[in-house]
Amino acid sequence: MGYLGTHPRDTLKVFLLLLAFTSHQLMSLHFFCNLIGWVAGISHISSLPILFLSFVQHQFFPQDSSPENFWLLYGILTGISVLLTLVNYRGLDVVANATVVIFFLTMVPFVLLVAIGIPKGECIYV
Repeated sequence: MGYLGTHPRDTLKVFLLLLAFTSHQLMSLHFFCNLIGWVAGISHISSLPILFLSFVQHQFFPQDSSPENFWLLYGILTGISVLLTLVNYRGLDVVANATVVIFFLTMVPFVLLVAIGIPKGECIYV
């Protein structure tokens, strides 16, 4: 007989091989998608200070756009990046604290209902 007449153990082996191959390919794709997302995020975050400095320089100081101010521009870009990193870190702290407060405010009604309902509850034995 052909493929259909094989032993169930052989069918299980083929299924497990296909499952291993598929999961390996999907994990590689998952890793690749995460890597591309990380690279896109880093390049996006690093381009914002450059665009901002370019806008400010051409808007307010059009005469001072010469390339000899490289170290000044590099220092300003580093300062903007450090400032934005600190703001981002502070924002994470604020969001984390707000999440804890919102959790406790959400749980208060349930705790009150349980506290009110315990004395009024009946024990039902089955």
